[in-house]
Amino acid sequence: MGCTCGVASKPAGVHEDRKLRRRLSLEKVDPEGIVDCDVDRGTLMQLDQANLLDAINTAVARLSGLPAETPTLTRRLSFTIGSETDSDMHRRQSFQGKDFRTVTAGAEKDILDPSSFGIGFACKKGLKPVSPNQDSFLILKVDKLVSLYGVFDGHGRRGHDVSDFVKRNLAKLLVQQETFMTDPPQALRNAFHKTQLILEQETRDPKEGTLDASVSGTTTSLVVHYHETDTLYIAHVGDSRCVMGVGRDSSIVALDLCNDHKPELPEEKKRIHANGGQVRKNPYDVPHRVYVKGERYPGLAMSRALGDLVGYLHAGISAEPSVSVRRVRRSPADLPAGEAQPASPPGAVEDIAGDPPGQDRFMLLCSDGVWEFLSSQQAVDICAAFPKERSTEAVETLCKKAWDRWMQEEMGRVVDDITALIVWF
Repeated sequence: MGCTCGVASKPAGVHEDRKLRRRLSLEKVDPEGIVDCDVDRGTLMQLDQANLLDAINTAVARLSGLPAETPTLTRRLSFTIGSETDSDMHRRQSFQGKDFRTVTAGAEKDILDPSSFGIGFACKKGLKPVSPNQDSFLILKVDKLVSLYGVFDGHGRRGHDVSDFVKRNLAKLLVQQETFMTDPPQALRNAFHKTQLILEQETRDPKEGTLDASVSGTTTSLVVHYHETDTLYIAHVGDSRCVMGVGRDSSIVALDLCNDHKPELPEEKKRIHANGGQVRKNPYDVPHRVYVKGERYPGLAMSRALGDLVGYLHAGISAEPSVSVRRVRRSPADLPAGEAQPASPPGAVEDIAGDPPGQDRFMLLCSDGVWEFLSSQQAVDICAAFPKERSTEAVETLCKKAWDRWMQEEMGRVVDDITALIVWF
């Protein structure tokens, strides 16, 4: 979620406005000139016209040495569930769910119940009457092949446009990579890089550009699950955290699968200062923020994001994702009869620190509307009270708990947008 606020010599009331916004992602915006970048507009047209399932089909056909138009998913249950920008924009009531669209292919199901696959999602508008819900999310599942899960938390005046753009296009760019199945970490980095270049192109083009990412951006957390090797690849920028619930004895322990990109972290701060930025914490504020050196913008409360071009070009904000790898840990009882745990993919190294022993039960992927006042363990405990078949109820309850904490801590004045996905293994 993003916002704007004033600078020096502002009318009475602005300081109070700053107090209300002290936990939000973007403090201040001052547009700056964006440098040109060379991105083929044909690529943008292809992305607009492509359906994500069609793009997956083409990728599978390519890897199989078949013509791109060969139908490869006809015998696989495949579906996508993706958020859509709310039709009523900022007029949507607080804590109301965001619009979404479901597309199915392969084995047809007229009514798709995500909970039957152990998947639940909830995306709630925060308490902010002048702004739409700026969170977006994506779920893709191709049976016995691959699944994708993404959360995108927009900030800035056009943050909802940027998060929706990244939600629609990042996954398509990913599956188009030649290394999509053979070197997932590199494919993810390439897709993030290409998405950032396209955001620059769209922002700088006054005639054909479709959005303005100069002082608006989005967190991005994307998880790719390759079913054949039962391996997760987690790529993220920002603070939309991904957490695994690991079953151990009679409890479920939270394990962070990625670390929030905060400006005060030593390596992040070093890069920011080396590229024209400053990290400061203002007296009225909660988080540290990134500014152009000697200026009072953009005031971003994270050190990496997609978009945010002023910070990206002039203050050391990075669009380079951190990528981690985890092979799903299952108990023998969870495997189909006669099947063994798949071997790890060649070259894959599991690099999640502090990994507790046990079996992976479920994964949470949430925007910081959840994490601002709930710890990873608290979120896991809330969802662990519900069985796999009640996944939707689990994340609805998690979002309500997060909402209640915001209302309590901020005295009913402001609540960020709240998004939560759960995936059972």
